[in-house]
This record gives sequence, C-alpha cells and structure tokens, in this order.
Amino acid sequence: MDFTASLYGVIAALTLGSADFLARFTTRRFGPLLAAVGMLAVGASLAATVAVISGVAFPTTSRAISWTLASGATSGGGMMLFYWALSRGQVTYVIPIAATYPIWSVGYGILFQGLAIDGWVALAMAATLAGAWIIAAYGRLEDGIPNSESNHASLATRAMIALAAMLAGFFLVATVYLAAPAATESSDLGTLAVARATALVIILTVLMVRGGGRRGDGRSAGFLALQGVLDAIGVLALIGAAQDADSAVAVVISSAFGMVTVLLAWVLLRESVTRRQWLGIVLAMGGASALTAMG
Repeated sequence: MDFTASLYGVIAALTLGSADFLARFTTRRFGPLLAAVGMLAVGASLAATVAVISGVAFPTTSRAISWTLASGATSGGGMMLFYWALSRGQVTYVIPIAATYPIWSVGYGILFQGLAIDGWVALAMAATLAGAWIIAAYGRLEDGIPNSESNHASLATRAMIALAAMLAGFFLVATVYLAAPAATESSDLGTLAVARATALVIILTVLMVRGGGRRGDGRSAGFLALQGVLDAIGVLALIGAAQDADSAVAVVISSAFGMVTVLLAWVLLRESVTRRQWLGIVLAMGGASALTAMG
C-alpha cells in the first residue's frame, strides 16, 4: 500500500469529517444558507489561490465552462440541502444517511457505464440502503426530544430531513460527474475553484432573496472560517491523491470521513444514539465504504 496515498486519504477523512462536525454549530448559529456562504467563501478563495500559485489551467472553452457551471450549481444545491438537514437533526442522524452517497455512484455505473452487479456489490448496496432506512426510521432525531415523540410524532420532519440528507449525497455524486469533462480539458483544481465560486454565487443569491441568515459572534465566525479551511484542505488532499498511482486507496480511506464526524458528535457532544441507530450506522457506512472500495 502506497504511504503517500494513504496519508492523503487520512488527511481528507479527518479534515472533511471535522468540517462537517463544525457545520453542526455554524448552521445553527448563522442559519444553513449563511453558513454555506461563509464556508464556501473561505474554501473557494483557498482553492483559487492554490490554483493560481500552482499555475494549473482553468476552464476556458465554452464546453468546459458549461460543465463547470453545471457542477457548481449542483454543488450549491446539495450543500443547501445538507446544511439544512444538519440545522434540523443531530449529527449522528444526518451524517450516516448523507454518507451513503456511493450508492448513487454505483447506480450511475450500472445505468450508464455497464457496471455489472455481482453478489458482493448487491450485498453492499442492500446493507447501505437497510442502514439508511433503520437510521431514518429509528434514529434519534434530536436530543431533548423524548424517544416516543422522536420516533412517532415527528414522522414528517424525520422524512424530510432523511430525504434532504440522501439528496445531498446524490448531488455530491452529480457534482463530480458533471465536473469531469471540464477537468479533462483544464485541470481538477482549476475546475474546482470555478465550481466552488459558482456555488457561492448561487447560495448567496438565494440568501439575499430569501433572507434567513443570523448574526453570530466572533467565536462562531472563527469556527466558520476553520470549517472552510478544513473543507478546502480535505478536497485538495483528494485532488493531490488523484495524481498518485494508488489514488484508489486514498478514496477508500477518505470515505471514512462520515465516521469521523459521527464519533466526534458522540464523544464531544454526547449525542444520544439508540442501539438500532448504531446498527444502522454500521450497516450504512460499512456498506458505503465497501461500495467505494469495490468501485
């Protein structure tokens, strides 16, 4: 196993997982839209700076620009859904459902790339879906809500949050596939910088039209800036890993970012997790990691 690729994967898992953990605070302090704007402003600036310093190519042809804008728009939509879900449900409920995104990638491969479904792939898909359903149906939605109320009286809210988390994962996969043609003509880093800037403009526009942002204090602003830095480092680590011959190793290791977030929430925030919810977390995230490894 290549050490450099493994290191890239560990860095991505730790930084992306920590960024999502911080999003639990920032989405509730600033509101999901303003939190997304702040995170993207920091992350897009860092990505653009690194791209310029590195001298990589940016999308310039009409085809590459179109794909990049589409990727950025999809990224913005997914981020709004993900941050909305985090502002409504606890981390140990939202993150494991969102982290099932590899199932969308496998579905794309089956429909459009001729990917064959063998027994192991089918088993991993079944485990992922079963885990997501168990979390959605029986997971603790929020601390402070009695189990009976959380499990029965808030079914509509529970369904909306679970759906938003699942769709956020779908948009993440769509973002990657839409960016691929542009990155082929230019560079991964240049495409990322423009796509992130596009997502920033879209979410900022929605925020200006709808409002809903809340003013935070200096400490909250610091958390938001740190969140943007960590997210950018994680994405840059994955881009760096893509240049390595053993890049698949980094991708598989980085897929553990969701577990990093869950463990941080469970240990530091002491979020309540039911036994059935732990079962769902293990099935969903284990199945997703297996799909990533087999993909």
